Amino acid sequence: MTPPSFSLVFNLDPGVTWAASLDRCAARSGIPRLATPEDDRTGTVVYLGDRLPPRGAVRRELYFLAACSLPPNDDEGDWAEEAANIARVGAVLLVSASERDKLVAAGSPPGKLHVVGAPLQVLTDPGPAAVRRVRRRVCFIGQLRPIKNPALEVEVVRTLRSHGYDCVHIGWIDRDWRDRLERAGAQIVTESRWEAYLEAVAHCGFYVATSFSESLCLSALEAVALGCVPVVPDHSGFRDWCPARYRYTALTVQSAVERLLALDAAGESGPGAAALDHYHPHRFFGRIDALARGPLP
Repeated sequence: MTPPSFSLVFNLDPGVTWAASLDRCAARSGIPRLATPEDDRTGTVVYLGDRLPPRGAVRRELYFLAACSLPPNDDEGDWAEEAANIARVGAVLLVSASERDKLVAAGSPPGKLHVVGAPLQVLTDPGPAAVRRVRRRVCFIGQLRPIKNPALEVEVVRTLRSHGYDCVHIGWIDRDWRDRLERAGAQIVTESRWEAYLEAVAHCGFYVATSFSESLCLSALEAVALGCVPVVPDHSGFRDWCPARYRYTALTVQSAVERLLALDAAGESGPGAAALDHYHPHRFFGRIDALARGPLP
């Protein structure tokens, strides 16, 4: 029997981090992909089968939802449109258990929701060569949107600087938050090249997140794969992969800084890339391939 044709639909703008990472991982895994005008409204369509289905053929559609438009991410999309997409497709692929819980609470059928994680490209790329890690250098990564809790990041930087740590923010930020971080003592790195980004992260000993919520937190996964010790909030997608000893319990300066100081004093080296094997691109696309070819509700 011929396996059914199927496609994976990304609900992502091609310019955002998730879309770029998924596209790179798909290409490196040898997965053919095709974007058509009729699919522009939902994003990139990735066909995981051996051939593209003929026009008009029945197609099993999997909807990859990196972050749903529900609180606290309700400023990042149109929930009504997203709910319609969820109702239309055969299965919804989610990056973490916390995203699944939000959709269930919003009324989505649990049987349609599948937690598959995300592909982590850095696990397949050669690491930066001859990088000298600085143990007391702390990185913060990403765009400083409200969900990222930039005010807390500024205060954490200021406090860590008073303890003798170097702090660097890697990623694009607007002028206002750049000025605040620089006044707090942070270095700003806006290098957009992939290899330069990896090298900047690999120089650091610790990675700190201050977000109100994360679907999974790709930057944290990348930092850990590159050898950083994570210091992240005890909520949302962080709980899927980060051991409890690296999570701080309250979104306060004291809680975040005390956790980092304790990890440093204990000589913690971080969970390491092996702990992230679940997110290897080959495993990720293998899970999707098995799901797409198997029975769906």
